[in-house]
Amino acid sequence: MPNIHSDDYGYKIYSDKKIIQLIKNKRIKSVSVLSTMVGQSSLKALKKQAGNNNHLHIGLHLNLIEGKSNSGKDFVPSLLSGKGNFYFLPVFLIRLFLKTINKDHLKREIEQQIDKLQKSGLSVNFIDSHQHVHALSPVAEILDEIVKEKKIKNIRTYNNIRTYTFIAKCKFLLLKLASVTSYYLEYGKLGLPSSWRGGHNIQYSIMSWEGGRLDFSKITNKSLILVTHPFLPFDTNKSYISFLI
Repeated sequence: MPNIHSDDYGYKIYSDKKIIQLIKNKRIKSVSVLSTMVGQSSLKALKKQAGNNNHLHIGLHLNLIEGKSNSGKDFVPSLLSGKGNFYFLPVFLIRLFLKTINKDHLKREIEQQIDKLQKSGLSVNFIDSHQHVHALSPVAEILDEIVKEKKIKNIRTYNNIRTYTFIAKCKFLLLKLASVTSYYLEYGKLGLPSSWRGGHNIQYSIMSWEGGRLDFSKITNKSLILVTHPFLPFDTNKSYISFLI
């Protein structure tokens, strides 16, 4: 059975309940939590499972592009629209490239999202992000500083992403181009954000990128982690579902 990770815990109550059941059945080994969306009942259920399973890894699914912030409009106005919601990804990208997002606001919101999980009694072992916003500068570098301060072990790094289908390779290339652009606009030189360099040896494949015809049961890489969104409509490759039953 491959290593299966679930993103987006907290996105919907019904999917949270099903993810908890998968954890109980030892089908999922790690979960990243949307701190800005997760309800108290889902946090309580996850904390209980963490207490019962020493091998369960829990991380923050950093969100800067959907719904409400943890900080509020008075504290992070450059991240939020007039209605107090995060800007959608295309607008976030434009604002990031134009440098109209305040770095202090980014730092505060990231810290608030981590703090919410830690105050609920969860240990944050790693950080990844909603729609891959930490692939971009200066989000990547700010996040690097914070994880060092808070002694969080890992950030999902993009040099360890493995792509198998044409559509996944195209999506990966587009993200890399956006990341190079963000780095150049931020630092005035060619390069990649820190989230594309170094890090650990964990390898990932993103099921919302991969084409649907590939059967991941035939992939021989035993250390590969399949990044999934169980019971949500985001994964274009669902071959992993057979491992969850």
